[in-house]
Amino acid sequence: MTLTRAEKLETLNTWQTAVRDRLNPLVDSTDGILEVDFWSPVFEMSTLYTSAVSKLVGDVGGWLEWYHHTADFGRSDINNVYVHGVATSVNTVDVLLDMIEKI
Repeated sequence: MTLTRAEKLETLNTWQTAVRDRLNPLVDSTDGILEVDFWSPVFEMSTLYTSAVSKLVGDVGGWLEWYHHTADFGRSDINNVYVHGVATSVNTVDVLLDMIEKI
């Protein structure tokens, strides 16, 4: 199945909302008081979901994982990447998709 750019953006926005706006605050709200055994399946599901979304949008370079964990969904100071010698701030899913499609 090949998605259009609009469909890829919709998919990325849905993924970002699910992980950044729903899962991460839930994890943060527990402040480590729940056992690791409780969270392991949740993190595994999140990883599998990210992997499925990566495949849908054609991310073969691990950009979604980077955007989530390193760039903190574009909110981190570490969100600049260099593509063909040009620095780009990857701070939205639209720019993220540009990176996926360029590499």
